[in-house]
Order: sequence, then structure tokens, then C-alpha cells
Amino acid sequence: MLKITKKIEYALIVLRHLNEHKENGASYSAKEISSLYYLPLENLAKTMQNLVKLNYLTSFKGSKGGYRINEKLDDTSLGDFVESLEGPIGLVDCMLEKNCLVEENCNIKSPIIRVNNNLKYALSSIPMSDIVK
Repeated sequence: MLKITKKIEYALIVLRHLNEHKENGASYSAKEISSLYYLPLENLAKTMQNLVKLNYLTSFKGSKGGYRINEKLDDTSLGDFVESLEGPIGLVDCMLEKNCLVEENCNIKSPIIRVNNNLKYALSSIPMSDIVK
């Protein structure tokens, strides 16, 4: 089954929530967002810390601390976003690794490469601003 990871799912939920509330200047903690969307706090907190490292979010410490969204998303595609969190997009292991045991005898490599490239193209044509607004 081809689907996005929980990390990507949680990150998109966070970004959309923070984007919807950025006008009022409020920041939200991982605990608040976890409670609003019924997401596991530990996984969500790790994802949000990763989003800070990647400069998608800014974190604030203190009693009024929390997270706010950065404007970096304006020039970012969904494909770039996914790859920044999870690494290269590959439908099968041979798209990501050089050590494929069946590569010499593989009869699906060429069509899978086309499908993988089409998927990457589709994801790269979707601006993150469309996802989070």
C-alpha cells in the first residue's frame, strides 16, 4: 500500500493548524495540538522538533512558549517537504539503494522508474501553501 508516513501526516496537521492561526500571533505547544487532533504527544513532539530543525517552525520557550509557522513554505513543494522529512522518494528499495540483489534479472525496473518519476513530479508540482491553507 502506498501511503504517507505518520511523521508526514502529523507534520501536515501541525503546519495547517499553525497556518490557520498565524494571524493572531498565537503559538501552540505540542501538547495543545496533540489534544486538539488526538495525536500521540511523544511522536508529535519529535516531529515538531524536526520541523524546527528544518526551519518550517520556530519554537519559543517560557510560559507563553510554543511553536509558530515560518514563511518558508511559500517556496516549498510537497515533494521537497516529504523528502526533507523522510529522505528520497522511492517506491521500491532499488530506487533508493545501489545494492539490489535482483537488479540484473529484474523485469519491472524500467516501468517502476517511470512510475516513481511521475510520483515525484506530481508531488513536486503541489505547493505546500495549497496544503496548509
